[in-house]
Amino acid sequence: MGEESEPFLRSLASTVSIVPRVPSWAPSHPAPDVLKRMVNSRLPPAERYLFATDLREAARIVIGQRANALAGPPGHIVVRVEPGGERYWVAVVSNTDERDVVLAVKGHFPARR
Repeated sequence: MGEESEPFLRSLASTVSIVPRVPSWAPSHPAPDVLKRMVNSRLPPAERYLFATDLREAARIVIGQRANALAGPPGHIVVRVEPGGERYWVAVVSNTDERDVVLAVKGHFPARR
C-alpha cells in the first residue's frame, strides 16, 4: 500500500479498500496504525468496507481486535462491475484450493465518476 495518511484517505473517500498480500518478509501487514486510519469513523464515507487478500497469524496478533474490522475473510478479492458501470460488488473467494468457494459477497456499491 502507498501513503495511507489521514488527508490521503479523506481525499479518496473510498467505500471499499483492498489490502493486498505482501511478501513473506512483512508479517505485520497491514500495520496497526494504518489499519486504524483506514477504519477511522471520522473519515468519509461513514460506511466503509475493508478487504484483505491475506492476513497472517502474526498480523492478527499485532492488530488484535481491529482484525474484526475486515468486511470478509481473507481470500481472492473479486470486484465485479455491472454493465454500464453504475454499481459494483465485492466477492471473497477461497484461496486455500482451486474450488473457488465464495466466502462472502458485499455490495452493490454505487460507482463514483
